[in-house]
Amino acid sequence: MDQPSSTINNPYSPEYPAPPNVRWAVLFAIWIIIVILTELFVPRPLWRLVTVLAFCPWPLYLCLWMRKLDPKSKSLFWVLAGIAGEVVLAEFPVRHNPNTFMIALVIVLVIILFALPVVAIFVIRAELQKHYNGHEPIGLHLDPIATFAFSFFYFQYHLYDIAQAKKRQAEENLEKH
Repeated sequence: MDQPSSTINNPYSPEYPAPPNVRWAVLFAIWIIIVILTELFVPRPLWRLVTVLAFCPWPLYLCLWMRKLDPKSKSLFWVLAGIAGEVVLAEFPVRHNPNTFMIALVIVLVIILFALPVVAIFVIRAELQKHYNGHEPIGLHLDPIATFAFSFFYFQYHLYDIAQAKKRQAEENLEKH
């Protein structure tokens, strides 16, 4: 099906806000700094919890931005559930001599809590692809393996390019008028 030439030349709609204009490498550098500072200054029992909480603002920010694209977005729920799961895993009390029921419960809980962040990442992937292949049809494809391995860094790699393209398109539109 042919698309109007205005859609082909300008696939980005000014109706939708541009994604965060941050390079993935900046996010990665911030993450590395957080990990190093946590390693140096945070007591070992709190290390995982502090690392998880220190990186939470970016997924939350990304999900809040996605809600501007689609108010029905479910990604925020899944990210919050994933963060809660990570906090529970980081702070899960280890009991001495647990019974069989407690061991089974812990195993089920750990599986669920490890799955929540993965579900969150793939919900975000689906919502990004839905938006950038529907409302702003640029043909965004996010590889599932790269999504799993690099998650928010991988998303931001693509979102930065989209933010730059939207910026260029807005500048060109201003020049025309």
